[in-house]
Amino acid sequence: MESRPSRWLVALVGLTGILAAIASAAGILLRGDLETRVFTTLRGDAVEYLTDGAYRFNGINMASEGIGWDLVTLLVVVPALALTLPSLLRGTLRGTLLAAGFLVYFLYQYAEYAVGLAYGPLFPVYVGIIALSVSGLALLLSRVDIGALPERFGPQFPRRAMVAFGLYM
Repeated sequence: MESRPSRWLVALVGLTGILAAIASAAGILLRGDLETRVFTTLRGDAVEYLTDGAYRFNGINMASEGIGWDLVTLLVVVPALALTLPSLLRGTLRGTLLAAGFLVYFLYQYAEYAVGLAYGPLFPVYVGIIALSVSGLALLLSRVDIGALPERFGPQFPRRAMVAFGLYM
């Protein structure tokens, strides 16, 4: 596993993070005037939705949640990915697995945005992030020698705790 990935693969992972930072910053900063209107659904429920900004035509609750996740992505996930890139460039297993984990986060987050939010100006960026995440994930994981993984983790590795955490999530 300790072979170095090509620079373009590291650049692809970095570009995914840059696009995620752009999408997140746009979701936070381009909120519009926060004017809302009320729409009554066929079932008679009143839904308050935004009329302007990146989250236009989305319910106020959905937009609020999106802005919260945009903050997490911009302030936590993207910087953590940036800190991971040097170890990915060195070809370490830890860097590869961390970068793959961040790409899974981006894939899940922006697939949810692409299909769960009303079509808006950031939709093409969401689709781009999805495409880059899938491609980068496939290329990164193709470099991992699955048969050699068990010998990389010693007896002190918290296997049961990791399984429990995975099942909980």
